[in-house]
Amino acid sequence: KLTNSKRLDKFDLYCSLEPCAMCASAISLSRIRRVYFCLEDKKSGGFINGPKLIYSNNLHHKPKFYYGFKENIFLDLMKNFFKKKRN
Repeated sequence: KLTNSKRLDKFDLYCSLEPCAMCASAISLSRIRRVYFCLEDKKSGGFINGPKLIYSNNLHHKPKFYYGFKENIFLDLMKNFFKKKRN
């Protein structure tokens, strides 16, 4: 609403975990410029793992993406978060 546009082509997205396939599609549709994520999601990722939608010829917009930032810190955060959830 703030941009008065459905396109977010001047925006970057930062997240701790690789976006899933559904999020990768939404990112493409909204035309987000760049995506930064810290950790790969080997089970449910949609960028470099799983269906690798970002490489698909069916997507009209392919954002640039960068990953692998401070992996050890975020891996520990994720492990501790889910460890607390389970206990």
